Amino acid sequence: MKMCLLLIFLDDSIEWTEDPEVTPGLYQGDIAIDSTMHQYLRVGLKWDTFQNRMWSNRQIPYVVSPLYNAEEQVVIMMAIRTINFLTCVKFVEWNRNETDFLLIWPIKHPKGCWSYIGKTGGPQIVSLQPPDHKSQNCLGSEGRALHELMHAIGIFHEQSRHDRDRFVGLKNGFLSCCSSLCQKGFQKMALLCNFFLILIRIGRTCYKSKSHF
Repeated sequence: MKMCLLLIFLDDSIEWTEDPEVTPGLYQGDIAIDSTMHQYLRVGLKWDTFQNRMWSNRQIPYVVSPLYNAEEQVVIMMAIRTINFLTCVKFVEWNRNETDFLLIWPIKHPKGCWSYIGKTGGPQIVSLQPPDHKSQNCLGSEGRALHELMHAIGIFHEQSRHDRDRFVGLKNGFLSCCSSLCQKGFQKMALLCNFFLILIRIGRTCYKSKSHF
């Protein structure tokens, strides 16, 4: 299977971190940016003009890489089954006929846990790095795999929800990051960005680690 992966990196000066949930150059640490998303973030285009970002019939075909071992595949399938059970969105195995589908793969560059937001069209990467000698990475728990799959559905981070200020008061002086790029991680998204208008709250899986942001 031949794939062409296009990533638009936002800033090459971002410092490397050992947190597997934060990959340098990706928006908010784990969101890959294609040209459409770049335009939205740059000039504030409305997502209602990009209806093709929604998954048809609330079904998301997927392929899991054979590079994962049995234990790692179990973690991925647990995350998929959780979404299928708790929401109206259904992940289904790719039937080889669908043009648009997820490739859940341990990408080597950029390594880490990351995904695009919503459907991008064609084969679409969800990067879930397996455990290594340094860290459990993306598959130490169901929650991290679930987090990236939620991005693929079309959901932004909780701290970027359009109605965040109804529940949380954000004090810029207390943020652990000072750069303007880092603080953009707290930029609120338009209501239409959450394509299916669903919330999934399972423990702390909707949030980044304590050290992130």
